[in-house]
Amino acid sequence: MKTSISTDHESQEKRLYFLDNLRSFFIILVVLHHAALVYGAFAPFYYVEPPFGEALTYKLFLLFGLLNQAWFMGGLFFIAGYFTPASFERKGAFLFLKERFVKLGGAALVFYFILNPIAAGGFWLMPQELTGITAPLSWKAYPELLGLGPLWFAVLLILFSIGYAIIAGAVKGTQLQARVPKKQKLLPVIVSGVIGIALLSYLIRIALPIGKEILGFPSLAYFPQYVVFYAAGIVVRKRYPELRFTRVNGLAAAFTAVLATLLLFPLAFSGNLFSLELNEGIALAMGGGHWRSALYAAWDNTFAAGLLVFSLAFFQRALNKRSRLGRLLADESFAVYIIHIPIMVYAAWLLRVLPVGNLAKFILLSIVVVPLCFIIAALVRRIVRGSDRSPVFRREV
Repeated sequence: MKTSISTDHESQEKRLYFLDNLRSFFIILVVLHHAALVYGAFAPFYYVEPPFGEALTYKLFLLFGLLNQAWFMGGLFFIAGYFTPASFERKGAFLFLKERFVKLGGAALVFYFILNPIAAGGFWLMPQELTGITAPLSWKAYPELLGLGPLWFAVLLILFSIGYAIIAGAVKGTQLQARVPKKQKLLPVIVSGVIGIALLSYLIRIALPIGKEILGFPSLAYFPQYVVFYAAGIVVRKRYPELRFTRVNGLAAAFTAVLATLLLFPLAFSGNLFSLELNEGIALAMGGGHWRSALYAAWDNTFAAGLLVFSLAFFQRALNKRSRLGRLLADESFAVYIIHIPIMVYAAWLLRVLPVGNLAKFILLSIVVVPLCFIIAALVRRIVRGSDRSPVFRREV
């Protein structure tokens, strides 16, 4: 993979704009993913809306969810890793970890004790025959309503930050920042990394298949990807600070992701090329040591790496600039991640009376909830802190 080197300070600063924009895109994708859960119910969620009898609609929601799950959280970990070294070096180990605990830990506590119980009220809004709940909602149920929800991401980031601080403290800075030759090829590194992640993912999914929740963490089956993508962000920041993706890099990465999806994705589910049958093959692909799980691990990590490289190349070339909208989305994106679940639940409940199908409701819910979350996030941040320097809601992750 070719890179171009520039010492222009302004050029280096502009690189951060495309990462801000890409992170905002990932957050919006998270919101849309959860909107699909409301009407697809392909995984447990706080509020789902029957009927689920439309086979084509269900398949569309499931495919959308599987494609999202394969890469968007890995992408967020990559971006978090990219910003880690500069933050650590600027603040020092103590202040770096202190701010991580305040920002990420504070967000997790707010969601665990306040927002998750509010969102969990959605179980009482669903039909009794669907939930089996007969008792009315009361304070007695509060202990059962506690949970991390999507803030498992914040907790995992705290653990990764501690790990980085330990490693950075044990290794000399000059060794961490060893220079790499300009003509260093990244393709072999990416290929070997994807193979390694796929193998580790297959092995961990023997005991922890996709969808199995452990201690509030719903997707530890993707732990190898999260660790490696976070580490990759750190390495890119330290060793390739002037990295530039060419148009060819982005197109080649996109082609690889599409090819893997056309070949490996249906083969993992059905055992046949170009035949996507969503039946018992789903469970076999999710883990347990089956050969379909191996194919699925090969697909989702190839897809994740290819789509991430394509997105980095595309956003760097097309969206590497500051705009008022881009700044607004970037400033509020982490707050949106924290607050969007309860907003999603009650907005969906209000829309339940519309006499349209679930696909139409999904589109309408998305159109309403995405801007609403950003508006509420902006208001909350200003009310809670009164400035853009809020340690919990500020942009840097």
